[in-house]
Amino acid sequence: SGKLFRALAGCVFTEAKPDRVNRLLALAANRPSGEEWRQLALLDGIISTAPQGPKVKTKPVRLNAEPVALGALDKCEKKEIQERAKRIAPLITWPGKPGADAEVAVKPLTPDEQKRFDQGKELYLISCGACHQPHGLGQDGLAPPLVDSEWALGSSQRLVRIVLQGLHGPINVKGKSFQLDMPALSVFDDDQIASILTYVRREWGHTGSPVEPELVKKARAETEKREEAWSEAELLKIP
Repeated sequence: SGKLFRALAGCVFTEAKPDRVNRLLALAANRPSGEEWRQLALLDGIISTAPQGPKVKTKPVRLNAEPVALGALDKCEKKEIQERAKRIAPLITWPGKPGADAEVAVKPLTPDEQKRFDQGKELYLISCGACHQPHGLGQDGLAPPLVDSEWALGSSQRLVRIVLQGLHGPINVKGKSFQLDMPALSVFDDDQIASILTYVRREWGHTGSPVEPELVKKARAETEKREEAWSEAELLKIP
């Protein structure tokens, strides 16, 4: 159905893996006779990933080269296809794209940081993946997305405290309000928490700085008497 194609396209595009996004665009550009609905559903699925709200900045998916399929969609004789192609264009970037921001060099992880990243992936899948999902897109009514989340990529101090003491909603993530609670994961030791957060900040195309166990240890000591989960207002006061 159209809803299924739209949902699948949204998932593929949000994962932001260049080869899969290119295949998705190529599939959307190929319109078999009598299946225009499928093409529109795929394009609408891509568009649905755009951040909601004027204050939320779009982070375009970075491809290795200009996608031929996007040009084909833009030149389609059908106006509704052209309009959708123009809305998709800002969601994609590539080297040399006119007006695109220059790619920021990301400092590679050290061997110790890479080891934590690898351990963090395993721990994430066991402890976080059921709610936030292995792809980091979350689930409506259960957990907000981590992909491109301002909380996942923002202050490490806030992020560590969320893991240590938990969080109670409402909380705004990528322009959308979530009335959800997250339990504390303080049962993990400092190195394990640092590993999980390093993974979250460097997976799914993220370029956030890794989290050191010493930061977790310090935050744990500073908040050891706290039993209540954090609110958004409290977290925003923490630099």
